[in-house]
Amino acid sequence: MNQEVVKDAILNILNVNGDISQLIEQHKVNLNMLFAKFQKDQEESQKIREELNQLREQHRAAIEKENEEHRRNMEELRESFKQEAANITFSNILPPRSATSQSDSNKLQQSSDTQNIPQSVVSSYDKYENSIIPEDTFDLEKIYSTFHEIHETMDKLPPLSKDPSNYQMLLVVNRKQLNIFGKAIQAMTQTILKEHNKYSKMLTDVNDRYYDLYSELIKESSGKINQS
Repeated sequence: MNQEVVKDAILNILNVNGDISQLIEQHKVNLNMLFAKFQKDQEESQKIREELNQLREQHRAAIEKENEEHRRNMEELRESFKQEAANITFSNILPPRSATSQSDSNKLQQSSDTQNIPQSVVSSYDKYENSIIPEDTFDLEKIYSTFHEIHETMDKLPPLSKDPSNYQMLLVVNRKQLNIFGKAIQAMTQTILKEHNKYSKMLTDVNDRYYDLYSELIKESSGKINQS
């Protein structure tokens, strides 16, 4: 009887040990599966981080390219207007009487009072006059309309945003701003040149009238001297 009890007890212990071994093996399998899933998640996370870094670098490169293009355009614009300003010399603004026309310059060259005027000064005003760009080249109403368009677009954009579409819209606005500023500056420059031209012609007319009056007075004085 005792032997049977001991035998049953041993069998029960062995069965329990077998169940425990199975549980341990099952836990090992589950642990391996969880670890494999963890590794896969880590790899996917790393891949996502790399893609985000790549997108960030592309975005930064695009911003740098836009900034560089903007700086280059502004530099070209500044150089252009520096060149225009350099072309406006004192002889352009206050031209001599001989610059009114080619026939006038020929007259003055033949006159004994104007023999010392250099030919470069005589021809400089004609060159300046021909270089004036007509004011109606630029449509100022269109410039103002575009300015209001830009203002309305900027009002619709949020002050801070991570939306790429907002960034693209801002780039479009920046290009429009650069374009309108350039045209406005050119229009103002042309207006200034036109006013200089008008003022120069006014001075030339005054010069001509004074010259003619002075010539008549000299002739009258010479006649009276000869008669006496």
